[in-house]
Amino acid sequence: MNILNRGLFGAIFALSVGVPAFAQETMRIGFATVNDPLHEVTKAYAEELEARTDGRIRVEIFPAGQLGNIPNQIESIRIGAQAAFVSPAGFFSGLNPNFGVVDAPGIYRSPWHAHNAVTDPVFRDRYATLAEDEGIVGALLFNYGPTSIAATTPVSTLEEMRGLKIRVLASRIESELASLLGMTGVPMPFADVVPGIQQGTIDGVRTSLTAMASGRFYAAAPYVTQEETGMIIAGIWLSTRWLDRLPDDLREIVLETGRDLETRATEIAMEFDANSAVLWVENGGEVIDMSEEELGELRATLSSLGDDIIGADPETADLYAVLREVLESAPDVAPTE
Repeated sequence: MNILNRGLFGAIFALSVGVPAFAQETMRIGFATVNDPLHEVTKAYAEELEARTDGRIRVEIFPAGQLGNIPNQIESIRIGAQAAFVSPAGFFSGLNPNFGVVDAPGIYRSPWHAHNAVTDPVFRDRYATLAEDEGIVGALLFNYGPTSIAATTPVSTLEEMRGLKIRVLASRIESELASLLGMTGVPMPFADVVPGIQQGTIDGVRTSLTAMASGRFYAAAPYVTQEETGMIIAGIWLSTRWLDRLPDDLREIVLETGRDLETRATEIAMEFDANSAVLWVENGGEVIDMSEEELGELRATLSSLGDDIIGADPETADLYAVLREVLESAPDVAPTE
């Protein structure tokens, strides 16, 4: 049998047994959580990507840190050992401090206001490539959710925040946020929050309601206030080394699929946020909504932090100015087709 006939026979055999006659690429995606917005967004992305590539890319999903802890997975995508990692953007601040510009508090009017700003191409195209020199690019950006405060006592006003000992990240902006609101910021790993509340080391925590409900924080701090002064921007982050191994058409589909699913990703996260509020109440907790007047005062109090810390830093001032500019015209509602 000559070479031409062997090639034809191989293609016919592959079709006859249901095996693709093309080289199938495997995309391994990992993340640290499970059964949360990161997980659901990844599943939606995987399903859409496999459909758009007609199976030329097969996606394998590894939740709950199966591919290692967060630093290890970041290193794995940087060197190309792992195709993608899904996480809040803040975990990449060590590679480029500009990842932290989206953490400025008090600058967003609503979750969709934040989403529309960070996915505006003027901002998004720069933000998604902040770590490109380190071998990492963003394929999909979305809003994981707004911040809430869970505490051992009800909090519905700025005055009721004063005196609280609250868990914060070990960052200048989080520490100054607590101080500005009359609270004491206590840096603490997320896993230690519930024991810290139970032992009286802290009175509460400010983070995503979805994360707190998943961690059953309502058992230790039953009062949660949906203040929404901060937004947790997350994404699917790709290894450029893995991307470079793909044919041109697949590489473009991988990136285009992410862009096209950004609105759906934030919708998924908002559904989780709403369901988490219901779960909180079902488990004996109380969900508190601040008045519009109190929320306005809270945002006004905190909005200067971004300008004073992020906007005044020569390393982050330029991108922060871009974010502030797109926020001025970003709508407060979900995008429509």
